Amino acid sequence: MKERDEDEIHHEMYVHLLWSTTNQKPLIAPLVVPHLYDCLCDLTLNEGCHLIGGSVFCDHIQLVIKFTPNTIFSDLITNLKVASLLWIRTNFPEIEGFEWQKSDFGFTVGVDEVGALIDKIKKAKLFKEEVFSLLDQNEMKYDPIEVIE
Repeated sequence: MKERDEDEIHHEMYVHLLWSTTNQKPLIAPLVVPHLYDCLCDLTLNEGCHLIGGSVFCDHIQLVIKFTPNTIFSDLITNLKVASLLWIRTNFPEIEGFEWQKSDFGFTVGVDEVGALIDKIKKAKLFKEEVFSLLDQNEMKYDPIEVIE
């Protein structure tokens, strides 16, 4: 029997990530949006993953990422949040007191749902509307106070 080579493993694993600015403040100006998105593309590649789609909004981020079996999910989110925070503070110091909220959210996505999800994200509204809808849709129990902290 032939041994399986790591490089021969094929996968299609996707995750929908979202997080907000602290207190959902609309701090991300339209001028910053394309640059932050490009930054997130680079950061995702640095994590060995691929940013498939998503959007940056004035008060939150939603991303669809293809990840690998070697990806440590909590590290991916933490690294993206920390690196993007540092990037914003370095490149847009005029955004005083910029912070990401403590909580973040991730949902697995089926390969056949990726396109529809990306289209839905393009029509997204404010973070509070999006996150509560997603949590309810996925039948997750939550404390509304913790969600927005």
